[in-house]
Amino acid sequence: MSVQINEDRTSNNPRHRVTDQGMGILKQYLAAFVASLGGFSLGVSLGWNSSSSESMKNYVNADSLALGLVGGIFNLGACVGLMLLPFVLRAFSRIGAMMMTVPILFLGWSCIVFAGQTVPLMLFGRILCGFSGTFCVLVPIYVTEIADRRIRGCLLALFQVLINLGIMFAYLVAELTELEKTIWLYSLICTVTTAPVAFAILLPESPTYHLLTGNENRAKISLQLFRGKDHPELNSEMEELKQLVAIKESKQVSLNTLREKQVRRSLLGAFGLMMMHQFSGIGPFIFYTLALFKVSGSADITSSQQTLVVGAAQLVSSILAAVLIDILGRKVLLVASSSLMGIFMFLLGWFFNVQQEDPEFADAISWMPLTWIALFFAAFSLGVGPIAWVLLGEIFPVHVKLEAAITMAVLNWLASLSLTLLFGEMLDGMGEAKTMWFFGVMSWAGAIFTLVFIKETKLRSLIDLQDGAVGIPEDSSEL
Repeated sequence: MSVQINEDRTSNNPRHRVTDQGMGILKQYLAAFVASLGGFSLGVSLGWNSSSSESMKNYVNADSLALGLVGGIFNLGACVGLMLLPFVLRAFSRIGAMMMTVPILFLGWSCIVFAGQTVPLMLFGRILCGFSGTFCVLVPIYVTEIADRRIRGCLLALFQVLINLGIMFAYLVAELTELEKTIWLYSLICTVTTAPVAFAILLPESPTYHLLTGNENRAKISLQLFRGKDHPELNSEMEELKQLVAIKESKQVSLNTLREKQVRRSLLGAFGLMMMHQFSGIGPFIFYTLALFKVSGSADITSSQQTLVVGAAQLVSSILAAVLIDILGRKVLLVASSSLMGIFMFLLGWFFNVQQEDPEFADAISWMPLTWIALFFAAFSLGVGPIAWVLLGEIFPVHVKLEAAITMAVLNWLASLSLTLLFGEMLDGMGEAKTMWFFGVMSWAGAIFTLVFIKETKLRSLIDLQDGAVGIPEDSSEL
């Protein structure tokens, strides 16, 4: 009897409750970080192309078409992986799907390492590496299912932090190796970055996943793990999750689903976000950062050193976004991010215009391209970059979340593929200045779209997000 009394006193001890809940929060951060390691692998793959394109041109005898394909075909691989994802998730959990990418990515990098002068083998390897694009859906969905609403934005934003860390890693390794002659060694080092993805096997399944498989007891254990056994909202949150699962199981996804106003609003809102994400020009800029600096002839440091400045700027900015997202909210950061991106693109376009009309004056202000490009990447990582993926995990009704998130991610990668392949043509046809101004206008259009159409999701529970559309507002339901 005395033992039971001691246990009761312990469970009612406020200090014990705080410690228990604090451990739950820590476990959420650790789980989100481990899941987001897939973003690190994705970032390395994105940064690899920017650093290796010049080497392929000079030492692999790759022409401009092959270079464009090597840069763009990664996006095709991401689309293929995403389209296969629904079939994978029918047989495996979110964690299982993450683990399945590991051998595919190793095989892809191996093809690149041993490609030598064989461009087709390199293209095949890039397609397989593109399967890391599936993390753009897997990570937001998993993190949304385990996150407390008070820190959900920060946990989701960790994915962009890890993407930027991967890009920075690729830039740094390129600077430290003799990339021009040892592209195979550079690729081999990048291959190693796939290994941390395997830590996903240590992640516990989400409470939602256990409920979907009919195991309520394990769902409760999982929720207790991420909240603490004495969390005051534990029981109410469990009931909310049951309601969400019941809604998902009661509705079949079909063409008739598009008749639901909430579904239409969320799809239109997400589509606008994905177009904001890509038509800012971020895809071509990431793939061809090194080449762009060679064109601009910026400052007195090498092109590869300039990419390090850009990588550091976007990494620091994405960390700042993770800190601010649950304080200022998604909408504020999106509008600020898009507005600043537009300003920096217009300034960069102005420099290119000056470079054509007055080369001597352009030499005197040669610090500008690096400054504007670095600030552009920083502005992107402050809002548009992370929040596009954050809202992908929040914006859709539960019964269409997976299918809708995959569809929007595929559209995102297809837009990236199109712009990456057309980037060279845009530069040749429109010129550097007008190309930058085009991206600036699109960024400002994204800011206006956000201001008018996107609703705030900060601090809202999953059941609140289900009950109220967070895409196009109610007064636009006729759309």
